[in-house]
Amino acid sequence: MNDLEKLAIAQAMYKKCGEICDTKNPDSLRANVDFNMIEDYAETHVDRKRIELNGKKVGTVSLRFSKEQPERQEAYFNVDNYVLLGKWFAEVTDAELREYVYGNLREFAEYKWKHDGEIAYGCSIQTLVIPAAPSEVIGTLLKVDADAVLDSIKTFPGGEIAGLLGGSNG
Repeated sequence: MNDLEKLAIAQAMYKKCGEICDTKNPDSLRANVDFNMIEDYAETHVDRKRIELNGKKVGTVSLRFSKEQPERQEAYFNVDNYVLLGKWFAEVTDAELREYVYGNLREFAEYKWKHDGEIAYGCSIQTLVIPAAPSEVIGTLLKVDADAVLDSIKTFPGGEIAGLLGGSNG
């Protein structure tokens, strides 16, 4: 077999293996394994599985989880009463500033709160509670020792490998 023939075979295997291992294609073998891992986890709480070929460990597949998010609170600026806010603003002394700012009164009042700690009349600081978010499954991680796999499949009939790649297996 010459180099071009070897390259053609390697490229064909590369393309077919890419299709088989595609995490974005819901019909791929990888998507099926991911789905089954997540389903099994819901029942058994087993988050990783050992991959063996011919009795020899060649890799693992494990679930990936999002980071747990604790509950947190964030303060935000709120205008409760625009009439009172207008009265507060009337106390701002520079007439030119008042004229410029009047169109953006809410933003100006919030700016004053953030920079000076001053809360304008008719405004308040509210607290937003963001509930805790538990860790959840976000996918799988596949780790395979390619050399161990190749060593293990040496005893497989060629047709089995061709069948996996979508070709004839006999």
